[in-house]
Amino acid sequence: MDVKISGISLDLQLGVSTQTLSNGNIVPAVRVLHSNVNIPRNSVSIRLHGNYLVEAAELFKDLVQNLVIGRVSNIINNALTK
Repeated sequence: MDVKISGISLDLQLGVSTQTLSNGNIVPAVRVLHSNVNIPRNSVSIRLHGNYLVEAAELFKDLVQNLVIGRVSNIINNALTK
């Protein structure tokens, strides 16, 4: 399966503060407080490769596309807010 995402939008809420390094220097720090990733359905293309089972899987392509979009959005949001 090949998945191509041609466009996403990302909304971030950032917090800015300072942090003290081990050598005593004070430097800026940025933290992601909230993120929201939007992947429009029309920006995702899924191509299936293989044998006759792939033809049957084509029937479920829309369901798989929705699952992929949701999962990718969750992974990005979770990674940004850690």
